[in-house]
Amino acid sequence: MISTCDPALVSGEWSIDRDLADLRAGRTGRFVGTLHVDADGAGYSWREQGELTWGEYTGTAGRLLRLARHEGQWWMCFADGGLFHPWRPGAEVVHPCAADLYRGTVVIEGPDPARFEITWDVTGPAKRQRIVSRMRRSGR
Repeated sequence: MISTCDPALVSGEWSIDRDLADLRAGRTGRFVGTLHVDADGAGYSWREQGELTWGEYTGTAGRLLRLARHEGQWWMCFADGGLFHPWRPGAEVVHPCAADLYRGTVVIEGPDPARFEITWDVTGPAKRQRIVSRMRRSGR
């Protein structure tokens, strides 16, 4: 497992397979698509696009995030620039969202990774979820 914070390790094109579980409602879902992590000057854009199946819904879905420097360290940021969580592969990170709490880990395999994984456990009054995203570098 790699613990470096350099987001250049995940730069490039990836396939993404995300399992979603609402543990409170007993519902599961899945997102399958692509992830593009591209250097864009001041940081990296993180673009996901694919198909989501969640309950009765099946259709296209996507999101745009950024990896950017904030106060001397890398952060995963929302598209509007708001801070999501520090980018610390190998360490637990947290993100409070209203009264709910997201606890996550990023696991990167090797110095030239062909795969990495992000796991979130979400707890609180509104949510009890587990989200596991597995990325595999395209072309490998």
